[in-house]
Amino acid sequence: MLLPASVDDRDPLLALSEGSDGGIMIGDLGYRGQPAAQLMTEESELLLITRKDAPSHKKLLSQVQQAIESSFSQLWHQFIDRVFSRSWNGLWHTIKLKVLFYNIRHAGVVSV
Repeated sequence: MLLPASVDDRDPLLALSEGSDGGIMIGDLGYRGQPAAQLMTEESELLLITRKDAPSHKKLLSQVQQAIESSFSQLWHQFIDRVFSRSWNGLWHTIKLKVLFYNIRHAGVVSV
């Protein structure tokens, strides 16, 4: 979900979890706090975990965060200079197509 920097990370939590049937959500420190975790548990049956909530799993959570940030960085460097969308809807579809292509290529289905 792309949001302006002026929006609090916790505001779109319910919208972020709409497509989920429960599970575990890993969040950065912007999501910490009991109200956010309780909201996710009650409304979406999601367990919200941050590094502060699970200090014994700090290394694992850091590795997951690093993998996600590395993937976004690779996508940025490979694709962002070739986006010529004229609307937000067009931009969103372009991003989804580029992420799909990246995943297919990464899985070895196609090679370029």
